[in-house]
This record gives sequence, structure tokens and C-alpha cells, in this order.
Amino acid sequence: MAWFRRSASHPVTTADPGGAAETRRDRAVALAGALPTGQGPWDAADRDIEERPRLDLGALQLPAISGMQLVPVPDPADQQRIGALEIVVAASQMQISLVATKRSGGLWAGMVEEFAEALAAQDIPHEIVLDADITRMTAEPQSEQGAMPMLAEAYQGRGWLMRVIYRGAAATDEAARECLSDVVRGCVVRRGEEFLAPGDTIALSPPQNVADGTEG
Repeated sequence: MAWFRRSASHPVTTADPGGAAETRRDRAVALAGALPTGQGPWDAADRDIEERPRLDLGALQLPAISGMQLVPVPDPADQQRIGALEIVVAASQMQISLVATKRSGGLWAGMVEEFAEALAAQDIPHEIVLDADITRMTAEPQSEQGAMPMLAEAYQGRGWLMRVIYRGAAATDEAARECLSDVVRGCVVRRGEEFLAPGDTIALSPPQNVADGTEG
């Protein structure tokens, strides 16, 4: 089953004294309120973006670091488009994807709820953590090799949401995750003007040459 941790900035109550479970709407409001702001990943329109070498993937400029491996993941709705990227650095692994949202945000709350319900239905241990900086979900689905820990988090931008899923050691070991977290913090998103409904995948392009800085 899912459970919630409390925090000073975003307290969440899982049940009242009578034992009634909190409502879906209450959880959604709490989750939406925990989305981070004022930090990377950045929107291309932001000022004072740190200049560093980045790979140009169209809607996403990804920091380039030594030894990084990229594996494009097709969009399930259109196999001809890149819907996500698997990124491997040493023994650490994560997946990054972008989806369209309303500028007011709120999409991540529903995604977490749906994911939590799906995991609970399969009796997969998981946890949603609300704190002052970010909303995270951890889980340990089983694979042929045994439990495969995962950590999912999201970042809300102007009309976009970046989903990040860490796997393996990066999901449980902060030191193993740090090199990937640095990549996430250095990402720049260029949403573009294409009309996309909330929840639609923002397609990525094949990696282009590394740029020294960031174009707006």
C-alpha cells in the first residue's frame, strides 16, 4: 500500500481520527503544491541559465558529461517519434521525458495518483514523499533479477512537465544518483509553440552537436 511522509512545508494527513482515508482531491492538492519552482531544469526563456556544454535534442538541451550513454525510447503513441531518453552514467540509470501541461500545472498530481493506484493493485511496495523541494515516489517492482528499485520525480515548467525515473542504485543511493541529478538540474526545455493537449508527449529529436551554451 502507499503511505505519505509529513514535512513542515507540505504536511499531508493520511487519515482522520475516525479512520476515514483522505480524499483523492486532498492528495492531489498536496501533491500539486509540492512541485519545485525557481530551480533547474530550466525553461529556455529563463534568465541566468548556467552556460555549459549541452546536447541539442530539439525540445530538450541535455548537459553533456563524459561517459554518458543515451538510448532513445519510442513514443508508445507514435513509434516514429522519440518519447523519452534512457541515460546511463557508469552504473547509474535514469529516464527523462517531457509532457505538455497547462501553465498552471497540476498534471503530476494525477499521474502520481494513477501510478500509486496501479502499484497498490499489484501489491508493489511504494511510497510518496512530499517535502519543501519536490514530490517523489519510490517503488520496488519485481523483475527477473529480483526487486528493481525506482524513484520517480517531476519538475513543472511553463506549459511542460519533466518526468525523471531513476532505477537501480541511483534510486536508493544519493551518491550514485548525484551525477544524474546534476544532468537534470542542467537541462533546458524549449516547449515551442506546437499545440499539445495536457498529457501529450513532447517529442525529442535525435542528438545534435554539443553547443557551448544555451540558445533561447
